[in-house]
Amino acid sequence: MFYNHPRVTARPLKHEEIMGQDLYIRKSITIDAPIDIVWDILTNPDHTQKYMYGTRVDSDWNVGSHVHWVGESEGEKVVYVKGEVVKIEQEKHLAFTVISAGNQYDDTPNNYTTVTYDLTSEGDKTILNLTQGDFADADHGEERYMETNSSWDQSLAKLKEVAES
Repeated sequence: MFYNHPRVTARPLKHEEIMGQDLYIRKSITIDAPIDIVWDILTNPDHTQKYMYGTRVDSDWNVGSHVHWVGESEGEKVVYVKGEVVKIEQEKHLAFTVISAGNQYDDTPNNYTTVTYDLTSEGDKTILNLTQGDFADADHGEERYMETNSSWDQSLAKLKEVAES
C-alpha cells in the first residue's frame, strides 16, 4: 500500500525488504518558497515548533555544537532529541546526528542516526532532500526506521504548509 499525501509520498517497506540492508530514510519535497525562507524554517526554533511536534530546536549551528529538540512536559523544559552538528553549508546543506534523549536507547554511537537536509533552488521554489540513517545497527533499528519514516511524512507536510503560508 502506498501513502499518498498531497505533499509527500512514501511507501512503507515490508520486513523482508529491509532485513540485512542499510536503513536510510530518503524523502524529497518541493516547497513553493525561496531557499532562504526554507532554511530559516529548518533552523529557527520559532518555526521548528510549528512542524516538529511542538519542539524548538536549540543550536548555534556550528560544526561540533549540540542540537537539542526541546519541548515542555508538565511545565518543565525537556530535551526530547539530542545530537551534534556534523556539517553545515548555509542555505544548502545541513547534517546533524540525533538520538532520543530519554533512557529508551543506550547513548552509544550505533544508536545515533544522521539527519541530512540538502536544499536546491528551482526558481522561486526549493527542493528539500532529506535523509536519515543508518538505522541498521541501531537498537530496535527496524522499528525506529518505520516510526521515523512515518513521522517525517507528517513533519515535511507541515513544514511545507508553514513555508508556503
